[in-house]
Amino acid sequence: MADGTKTRRLFEGDRDFLKFGRAYLSEAFPNPERKGCPPDPMLRLLAHRPQETDFVIADHVTCCSPCFIAYMAHLEHAKIEGRETSKNRDTIWVSRLVLVMSVACLVAIAISVFLMKWRGQHTIAPRAPTPINKHENVDQKSAAAIYVPVLIDLTKATPTRGMGQAAAISQLPVLPSHSRVDLTLRLPLGSEPMSYSIRLLSRRNTAWSDRADVHIENGKPLLKMQADFSQIPQGTYQLVVASKALRISVPVLLNSASADNR
Repeated sequence: MADGTKTRRLFEGDRDFLKFGRAYLSEAFPNPERKGCPPDPMLRLLAHRPQETDFVIADHVTCCSPCFIAYMAHLEHAKIEGRETSKNRDTIWVSRLVLVMSVACLVAIAISVFLMKWRGQHTIAPRAPTPINKHENVDQKSAAAIYVPVLIDLTKATPTRGMGQAAAISQLPVLPSHSRVDLTLRLPLGSEPMSYSIRLLSRRNTAWSDRADVHIENGKPLLKMQADFSQIPQGTYQLVVASKALRISVPVLLNSASADNR
């Protein structure tokens, strides 16, 4: 009897946690223009067959309230379909457990990110203004703000329209480590003028990320951004450039000797 009471309390606690997490994710990350959002079929696939979905979609759902709301609607529909098609109570219980665990994981990830950001904002002391020194070395101050221009040519890379595929590229691009970089990515001709996410991955962990809009210069689609690689270790990484309609994933080398990628 006592075990049954403990179990009921445990499930009530889980429900309260999931209720809080669902309400938080539904409002905490507004994106009315739906910038960088995946198409609705991708969200439906995440709800029905999460094992077939790229991790980038799940990562996006945790930081975009409109996509989270749409995902939860598909998740509810998947649960209803499971009730109608399954006649075995054990199968229904397992499917419910999988759905609850999936939502709990997404909520836990989002709350963890929120807490880390919140703690960082409250533990870092405000930086005092730097006193003006007439004898300060202007050259040293200017050198600290220098950004190294780097161009990576992706026009010969084979773009993919699906998730989880790598593009073919003839030469390994090189990025200067321990540097700030004015990064320009030259996309294949015909790339649509829209917003792209750019990420530097190491074993599926994000070492650096940014977002930029395509600019057409002399008929060539370009992505331009500033990147700080001063705290990223040297090594081989995966550069992933993705939009709603296009995904390019190529290996890049980060080391102290920069190369001309033009």
